[in-house]
Amino acid sequence: MDERGKPVPQVPLEIELSDDDEPPPRPKEPEPAAAEAFDIADSDEEDPERVPEDSGPFPPLPPARRPGAPIEEPSEEAAVACHAAKQAASEAAEDGDDALALQQYTVAIMTGAASALLFVRRAELLLKQRRPNAAVRDCSAALEVNMDCGKAYRVRGMAHRRIGRWQAAHQDISLGQKLDYEDSAVELQKLVAEKATRAAERRAAIARDAPGRKRHKG
Repeated sequence: MDERGKPVPQVPLEIELSDDDEPPPRPKEPEPAAAEAFDIADSDEEDPERVPEDSGPFPPLPPARRPGAPIEEPSEEAAVACHAAKQAASEAAEDGDDALALQQYTVAIMTGAASALLFVRRAELLLKQRRPNAAVRDCSAALEVNMDCGKAYRVRGMAHRRIGRWQAAHQDISLGQKLDYEDSAVELQKLVAEKATRAAERRAAIARDAPGRKRHKG
């Protein structure tokens, strides 16, 4: 059911994954200038799994809960619809039909009854489709549902890694491992830690050289 108490209409399978039909957008997470700076510096690190950054439209998300608003339990109808769509998505993914799986994960998420892990599953599928920014967005939405979801941090860190944001990747994967340790992520955690350290050293060297360059230009 929607926020007015009316039943949510069934979404057809041929739903177009576009922001055109998306509810009012969630507030964008601020990215301080420092973060932008380290992203630029980090991008110099070589990585065979690096992919180009993707841009919208991204798969839709339900409206964000207003700050301070009480958490409401989803209706029975929404929970049933969410479960059915989740099952359909899982079956499609097992059959190798990623497009249908993405559609059905979106149907499930838009019921408003999705768990944090359901957002993460769609994020994993988006990352598989080389859409790291869309995956980051879904993982951030998952953390709004459950801020202690270790897998959301870990998958978001994997997405950051794919676009060369080594410091952000290191922070997210480390926190994800702390909350929900996974053996398969150990080597990745070591890799991003090494890359983040080298990127930090490079930024420090650039900062040390900056005053000299300014004097030379003057």
